[in-house]
Amino acid sequence: MIFEAPIEKRLIRLLASEKQLLSESRKLEPLVSVIIPTFNRAALLMEALCSVLKQTYRPIEVLIVDDGSTDETSHLIKAMIQECSSDGNLSIRYSSQQNSGPSNARNAGLRQSKGDFIQFLDSDDLLHPRKLELQVEAMKQHPQCGYVFSNLQHFNEAPLWMGGPFPSAELVRGEQFHYSHRLLTMVGLYRRQICFAIGGWDAGMKIGEDLEFHHRVLLQTPTLAYVAAELSACREHKGPRLTNLLLEDGALRIIQTCEDLRARAFVSGVPPAKAVEALAVLYCRGILEALMRGDRTSALAGLKACRMMPLSEGRLRRLNLLVCLSYCPAVVARIAFALLKASRRSPTN
Repeated sequence: MIFEAPIEKRLIRLLASEKQLLSESRKLEPLVSVIIPTFNRAALLMEALCSVLKQTYRPIEVLIVDDGSTDETSHLIKAMIQECSSDGNLSIRYSSQQNSGPSNARNAGLRQSKGDFIQFLDSDDLLHPRKLELQVEAMKQHPQCGYVFSNLQHFNEAPLWMGGPFPSAELVRGEQFHYSHRLLTMVGLYRRQICFAIGGWDAGMKIGEDLEFHHRVLLQTPTLAYVAAELSACREHKGPRLTNLLLEDGALRIIQTCEDLRARAFVSGVPPAKAVEALAVLYCRGILEALMRGDRTSALAGLKACRMMPLSEGRLRRLNLLVCLSYCPAVVARIAFALLKASRRSPTN
């Protein structure tokens, strides 16, 4: 006589079988490499890593590149690797190097990666649990795109994620996003071949390296996929982001960064007109900030450099206005800036 196992045991076997089938099916999906450079941010790194572990998508490989940390980063990551060893669709690899900056660390992770898609994530930022799932699906729907991006939110303590439903990906023209702060490091997902085709990250850029990197990405893939949802979160704190450079020397640093961007953009000829215009906008921001602080020397240096580019007549007129403001007291520049902001908020414009 054949005796059936108790129903509890049969259910356990059934669930185990389904789990194995799910695991096997996930292995057929494209591998995503998540590259996280870090330096002395052990606690924040663990938050960033947890946001990757919570992803609904698999398979994932996480490449943590320690840029010479002296805190407990190594100990915590090794413990996390041990804890996650049972997940057959997720791997964590840790490497360390002598301190040489985040761009070098990202390039080291890129060389070690094996994924079809690449996600860069700074160690103080976070991903929505469904980011990789939604963006991989967008890449499948639009194979002509080398890059997909989404919106981001800024947070202090914890991000407020939306639960869905999420919109389908749409196609957008890349030319409108040259030097755009919408394309920060963590917002997108890249096809592997794009990252290698452009030569990785420029380690010579200390500030604004994400602007320079994405400028080269856009030259390679003129059409982008866009998912209109907040799928990444940028932590608000003092640090070397171009968006946080309105410090005591902020104007000079923005202008110097523009100089670095301009030098690289014109290496192989004149870049697209939209890219030149976007770079001029960054210049103008730094010039106006210098004028509002009474730093006429930096403002005039920025104006001289900006006028060297092939600009539209409209942009040249705006630069001429800034030249006039450079000979006025700083308070006049502040009033002009306030009027400009007010005009942009006006519903009639």
